[in-house]
Amino acid sequence: MIGFHFQKTVPAWPDAVRQLPAGAWVKSLDLPDLLTEAKQTNPGIKTVLRHWYDKGQQFDGGYAGNVKRARKFFASFINKDFRRNAANIDAVEEFNEYLSNSQSPAEKQARLDWLQAVNDVWTKEYRSQSDLAHIRLVCCNTAVGNDIPLDFARVVAQHGAILGYHAYTTVDNGRIPPHDWPDFSGRWTRMDDAYRAQHIYVEWLFTEMGAYEGWNLRHIYNGNVDKYIQMFDYWLRHTTTWNQQHDGRALGGVIFTTGAPRLWPQFELHQPDMNQIAAFVNQFMTSLPDILPPDFDGRLGLPREQYEREYWVVPASLPRDRQEELYRLAAQANKTAGPSYDDAGIGALEKKTAVLWDIPPEKEAEFKEWYGRHYPGTKTIFRP
Repeated sequence: MIGFHFQKTVPAWPDAVRQLPAGAWVKSLDLPDLLTEAKQTNPGIKTVLRHWYDKGQQFDGGYAGNVKRARKFFASFINKDFRRNAANIDAVEEFNEYLSNSQSPAEKQARLDWLQAVNDVWTKEYRSQSDLAHIRLVCCNTAVGNDIPLDFARVVAQHGAILGYHAYTTVDNGRIPPHDWPDFSGRWTRMDDAYRAQHIYVEWLFTEMGAYEGWNLRHIYNGNVDKYIQMFDYWLRHTTTWNQQHDGRALGGVIFTTGAPRLWPQFELHQPDMNQIAAFVNQFMTSLPDILPPDFDGRLGLPREQYEREYWVVPASLPRDRQEELYRLAAQANKTAGPSYDDAGIGALEKKTAVLWDIPPEKEAEFKEWYGRHYPGTKTIFRP
């Protein structure tokens, strides 16, 4: 499910691609030949190409103006070199990171005109050609923490395109905060909830992902690939669970970036770390029966309906009279109480709070990190 993002080749890169499981993605920036070599190395992977066109990302002129712009955009890279490699290219991206929650309605409408135009041109003028018919368009490629409006998802679904999101994970001093999944690396699941409420179903591709500020920074992972892999394990477990419930519509993602050490040193990923990550992804995907039962239908552990839960953790290590006091207070407040820290965090609830009693102040950060790692989305409150 997770693969690599190439801006240039690096030594022994095919060794890592060879280890990826079927269905993992490889992306290149204007390197169609690399995608052919990647497919020859590992026929089971999927490939996506992005053409760098940032200076041309404009949106004026309404729908008609954007049709002309889309034709110019595609003509700038759908050339002999592209067509020679087209059989090994599964998808191409349109413009990059052009949506923001701060945009005005007029700005969003201009971008919606573009999205409609670029999909119409690709569907009618390019996918109608036999050698390009299999290549899907990846749309929006939205920066982490920003939303893709409903009307954009509708256009993508109507054209059988793919919705792109940059699913970076927030990391603070080597720890993933509880708000990461609903607000950042998993924000796309909230968007999908809104789309499905309107009977719109899209497939997702995460065209950039990794640690938000860069895994090589000292306060993130300081280049420690083992810790970086733990972050991907966290993300894959969340996404695998979501896929089990939503027909596998999260197709996968690519780790930003490889082959740009001067431009993006904090993100740069190369060998032998690529091999180690690829081996982890392969092992994760082959061990899925151990993570989720093969007959799991998506309902296990889901609430009948969403509700707000507050669970008081009363540690069994407390003196008996203190335990009795806390259970009595919980009953008076009509709150659930028990000795299990896990029970306070478990469950697919959008609003859940773990109230932790009698925790020494110097231990609070440790418990916050524990809930963030094992039960993301759980709010923790400490009471003396």
